[in-house]
Amino acid sequence: MADILRPGQTPERALLEQADLISQMGHLAIKTAEILRATTLPDGRVEDVAQHSFMLGLVAVPLAKEFYPYLDLGLVSQFSTVHDLVETETEGGDTSTLNIDDKGLADKKVREAEGLERFKVKYASVPYLLELLERYEEQTEPEARFVRVVDKFLPSLTHLENNGEMLRANGVITAEHVWVNSTPKTERLRNEYPEFSELLDVRTVLAERIATMLSQQKPAS
Repeated sequence: MADILRPGQTPERALLEQADLISQMGHLAIKTAEILRATTLPDGRVEDVAQHSFMLGLVAVPLAKEFYPYLDLGLVSQFSTVHDLVETETEGGDTSTLNIDDKGLADKKVREAEGLERFKVKYASVPYLLELLERYEEQTEPEARFVRVVDKFLPSLTHLENNGEMLRANGVITAEHVWVNSTPKTERLRNEYPEFSELLDVRTVLAERIATMLSQQKPAS
């Protein structure tokens, strides 16, 4: 115990502070599971932020290891974990970007900035967590930028897994609809993340698979 004590800290105080930190992070983890996203799982349940963040880490870390070995895998994993924590303090929670317009994107950015400030106040006692989140939001480190790009094609994975259920519910029912929705977003990401242009080609491949899936489905009678 002595080797983890800070100056002036007693063993008893250290135990209490560890218990407090563990409890606070456990509460935060549960809150992420209560924030629902727009897409659905194959069994019809709505995906939550905890599931989404786990998927991001599970996809991003092996992807970085196999194809982007210059990235720090520890940072990729940590940025994946914290990337959406701000949504626990954002009014309205997660915002779907399917069919969203420029005004909607601007409103989303404002609400998330406000949520970030609330998050900083609420978790001021966990400075490392805030540092990680701020580093991710700054988007200056290659690992943070990589995670942001991978995050942007995760919805495609859920669309493929749920057979396009959420897409059809939002009027995306043909291959043409897929390309109208997907292409501008991919090009915007290419401009913002030119160093990951090849990775964004994967987003196009996934869009092709979604378009093929929808084209093979029979229209609802």
